[in-house]
Amino acid sequence: MKTPAFPTYAKLADIPFPVDLVNVFREAAGLTVVMDRCIWKDYMRYMP
Repeated sequence: MKTPAFPTYAKLADIPFPVDLVNVFREAAGLTVVMDRCIWKDYMRYMP
């Protein structure tokens, strides 16, 4: 089994640096939740 060329993280909250783009590899059924979390995290970054 090959190790990934880049580190992988289970949750967006686990990423220790700012992220501009997230690749999501899951079934379409769970994708809405991931998109909502990404949008929420970006929204909260701009809230005072």
